[in-house]
Amino acid sequence: MSHQLLLLNADEQTMFCKDDVLQTLQSVRGLHGLQEGTSLGSVLRGVFEFQGDTTTVELSDDLKRISLSGTGVAALQIALELKEKLSIPLRAFDSSYTFDVLLNAVHDLYDFQSKITEGEGV
Repeated sequence: MSHQLLLLNADEQTMFCKDDVLQTLQSVRGLHGLQEGTSLGSVLRGVFEFQGDTTTVELSDDLKRISLSGTGVAALQIALELKEKLSIPLRAFDSSYTFDVLLNAVHDLYDFQSKITEGEGV
């Protein structure tokens, strides 16, 4: 998989609730170093580790997107965790726009990887 930025985006009219995202991230096993307002452009930042892979998770300061570094298994898994725990529809796409996946249509990690490989949504 590419090393492009994976973005999660609520529908165009909805912003994320910072407190909901914070509470959700605090409940995710494998996420550590969660901090508020520590980097330019984000209000939350943490690191998620899964199956030997790592991704940085950031909630943008405009509350419109959650950015995940890379598209490895850690980024995909945290995206699925957020899909399950947040009560808003999510899209996943990379910075090069080689895929655009509605997470409600994703069943598991392997399904997500398949949809990305197929370039779904573009």
